[in-house]
Amino acid sequence: MQRLHFMSQRYLVNQCRAVTKDGTQCKRKPFLGGRYCWQHESTVTKWVKSISLVGIFTLFATVIGLVVDLSDIINLPIGRIEKTPESLLFTKIAPSSTPLTLTPSPTPPRPGITSQPRTVRTIIAHTGRVYSVAFSPDGKTLASGSEDKTAKLWDVANGQELYTLSGHSLDVWSVVFSSDGKTLASGSNDGSVRLWDVTTGQLIDVLAGPVSPVFGIAFSPSGRALASGYGDGSVVMWDIKQKRGSTLPGQQGDRVFTVAFSPDGGTLAAGSGNGLVKLWDMISMEELRSFPAHANPVLSLAFSPDSKILASGGLDQKVILWDPASGQEIRSLEHKGSTVWVIAFSPDGHILASVGNNCCVVNLWDVATGQEIHTLSGPTDSVYGIAFSQDGKMVAAGCEDGTVWLWEIR
Repeated sequence: MQRLHFMSQRYLVNQCRAVTKDGTQCKRKPFLGGRYCWQHESTVTKWVKSISLVGIFTLFATVIGLVVDLSDIINLPIGRIEKTPESLLFTKIAPSSTPLTLTPSPTPPRPGITSQPRTVRTIIAHTGRVYSVAFSPDGKTLASGSEDKTAKLWDVANGQELYTLSGHSLDVWSVVFSSDGKTLASGSNDGSVRLWDVTTGQLIDVLAGPVSPVFGIAFSPSGRALASGYGDGSVVMWDIKQKRGSTLPGQQGDRVFTVAFSPDGGTLAAGSGNGLVKLWDMISMEELRSFPAHANPVLSLAFSPDSKILASGGLDQKVILWDPASGQEIRSLEHKGSTVWVIAFSPDGHILASVGNNCCVVNLWDVATGQEIHTLSGPTDSVYGIAFSQDGKMVAAGCEDGTVWLWEIR
């Protein structure tokens, strides 16, 4: 039996070598680092079935020096192997033996998304660039903020405009909903943060801080506080009920482009033009740590839903995942040659979305592996803002041409 095993393995290895019978190099697609090829693909397939029949496939993989997935050998996704009767398993290979049946299966679904995301609709939303988009917690309303100095509210179900929120005198850089969905905040180049009643579209209040552009805003998970990052390097924490703000210690020293609360409410992060990320404790309001995250300005920050990962995107065309507890890098994602304008985690934390200001697509990444799993295409101009719906089924994007795109990914 051992001799049979050895002979089977040696024969199959020879069949897979990247050399033809006459000794010339095979021109067909190689595998296993180019050492083997598909010169005798049909024979290889038959031998895979045969060695599986006598239970020596693992030994074959050992002989060629690699643990090879069966699907790599026969160039098919294998769904299952239907075993022949037990009496055939360790018997001599003979022409009369019934080979194992190899049943192809559909391509495995990508982590966390459908096999083929689809465009739901495109909204002609603004007359200028759309810098920011956000879904309400119930997923029924979408907000957008634009270069045209307005924020708008949209009905997700039909794409109809609900309200135009006017009042800012310059570009609206950021829009964000409170955790209860009743209030929308908008931050503008005019230096103000405006609070809007989502139900009526009416202005509730104006939070006037430093005389400097507001680039990034974020509601705390409780909805009782709002953080805003300014062009002068300051970060202000606002008490929504009292309408009172206090500047956090340790200015960034450069423009603060982005702020983000951890979902557990314990930490606030800010990213600035000098490439630094700074973290504050939300109980003591003291600085926890700061670390150089990017070689150029940090343009976007996002915490994972479990608060254990902080993602950053920057002008240096990188997306980096950090451990916020230590400030240590976990993984860097290979973004495709474009400034990373904004990033966002899916609600389950399995997917990270990113966009670059010179790209017309939304990149979706598997957080666990750091691999890109899909690109959402359709826009014909740069994408600036992205958001996931709370159920994780939809992605929205705001574009340079004033449109808002909606995709269904689950």
